[in-house]
Amino acid sequence: MKSLFLKSLTVSGLALAAFATSSVLSKDAEAAMVATTKDVPTTRLYTKEGILVKNRGLAANTPWRVGRTNQVDGRTYYQVSTNEFLLSTDVASLTGNNNDRGKVDILVEQPDAETIDDRDGSVNGHLEQYSDWLVSRVVFEFSTGRTYYQISPHQFMTLYNYQTHGDAGLLPRVEVRHLTDVNKNIDPDTGEEVNTYKPNLANINNYFEKYLNALHKANGTAPVHVTSDMMNYAQQRAEQQVGSTLDHSSASRSTSENLSTAGFDFMLKWADVKSDKDAAYYLLSQWYDEGNNLTGSGQAGHYGHRAALIYSGPSVGLGISGNAAAFDADWDYDSYSQFDALYNYTGSNPNTKFVSKDSI
Repeated sequence: MKSLFLKSLTVSGLALAAFATSSVLSKDAEAAMVATTKDVPTTRLYTKEGILVKNRGLAANTPWRVGRTNQVDGRTYYQVSTNEFLLSTDVASLTGNNNDRGKVDILVEQPDAETIDDRDGSVNGHLEQYSDWLVSRVVFEFSTGRTYYQISPHQFMTLYNYQTHGDAGLLPRVEVRHLTDVNKNIDPDTGEEVNTYKPNLANINNYFEKYLNALHKANGTAPVHVTSDMMNYAQQRAEQQVGSTLDHSSASRSTSENLSTAGFDFMLKWADVKSDKDAAYYLLSQWYDEGNNLTGSGQAGHYGHRAALIYSGPSVGLGISGNAAAFDADWDYDSYSQFDALYNYTGSNPNTKFVSKDSI
């Protein structure tokens, strides 16, 4: 949250002029200690040692948030910037209190400060010099040694010239390898993200059916539907696969079938699958792409998985075990000749169409 109570001033000789003299304060400033200058042309400033600052001053009747109170030679001074203090006798009024320990704000004293997005590390904003920002969390990036201060849900600033008001040690603090890890569940021992997704096979089948029908529509083939019988059989087939070896010969029924070693263990750890929709689309795309087909490009059968997807049905089912996935479907004898043509295609660009993840 941006507040307006800190102002920057400049002078020319003995005539001191403020860049901003508005007396409007944010709600946060009103809750803190605020010193208002007297109705005089210029209110002088002092260092923390009580030495007069000769080239800076404050305008008349302007309110300033107090960072801390300082005592020098029996005199009381109120901090209004990093090393600039008001003499208490030059203050017309002092309101609020300085015990708001739950809040921390940072005054940006450098020019051209940027904010960083924790989702992708991109620059998503710029901060004005001498602007003041409430901070909700501190993030230490140990790969670079940088400290980030969060000022909004996805905005963090890292600064080299700034002033902190309040006790930053009271703020929530986390340490991550990269800022983009801040909202991830990271295993402290391995430094890797822990996938907390819990698969629901019935829901995955629901998404898979929708994607498969979108694929069928794109390629002009009839719609399909998942049945409990075919889903149970596909699950049986997935569980029959041993290790990383895939075996169609152990099937007990004559179905169109695709197999994959991308079971739940692989998808959750290596494929960035974090939802049932992710799982359905990942398997569909892997079988369609044929990148892992044991039958090489240019050989009959290389596009067999794609053919099984496009010319399947009407009943289909998807099964997934820890180490394998199986897609089983009725043979669509009305389109078998088209299936056969794609299965035996030996070129590199068959005339088929795929669907995007947002197609459903």
